Amino acid sequence: MGCDIMSAHSFWNNLPQPIVGLAPMDGVTDASFRYITARHGRPDLSFTEFTPIERIVSGHDSELTDLRYSEIERPVIAQVFGTNPEAFYRTAHLICELGFDGIDINMGCPSKNIAKTGAGAGLIRTPERACEILRSTRQGILDWASGQEIGRIGLPASVIESVLRAKARWFGHTADSAVEVSRRTIPVSVKTRLGYDQVVINDWVPSLLSESPAAITLHGRTLAQYYRGEADW
Repeated sequence: MGCDIMSAHSFWNNLPQPIVGLAPMDGVTDASFRYITARHGRPDLSFTEFTPIERIVSGHDSELTDLRYSEIERPVIAQVFGTNPEAFYRTAHLICELGFDGIDINMGCPSKNIAKTGAGAGLIRTPERACEILRSTRQGILDWASGQEIGRIGLPASVIESVLRAKARWFGHTADSAVEVSRRTIPVSVKTRLGYDQVVINDWVPSLLSESPAAITLHGRTLAQYYRGEADW
């Protein structure tokens, strides 16, 4: 676990040990699933399903359904994936604007369709790009916390309108009332694997740690293993 100005006072440092969290599971941990789990199971933290950053910043999901959450889930973390550092910068603004407690970058998804684009576990093969993504995400958070408005980072007007509608709906306000979110830095974490087609953990993790993420979650398999065999802890 790394530590920097953004993680020194984050919730990650106050979680009970061992951490019992609700993992991000595509097609499973949607808003309804997480709400029920939070109400009856109270995990230490929750993650959204992993969401492509292009879907967020392009306005493709006009209702932002992939990112919807309830207050009962806190601390709640938005998990995202992609390859474009500039899109991560913009995504960081939107995640902060929506009031999330943290951002988790998926660098471990074993889907071949995602990995072949360089995203998910594909980033294990490009550690320089992975580090650039972490830096861009952190900068997006810092700029937002310093007061930069989401309307000043080149987002389509439809995306900004979607964010404002989502905030009003999620936080129980009327559509024409402003919802203010405290301008604060939130921690950036990473979910990844031991390697792509072989274990490279001794090189891969130090590369990530050079950018001081608040936490790294490891799936004890390579991409090539998918979910087969026993995890190597």
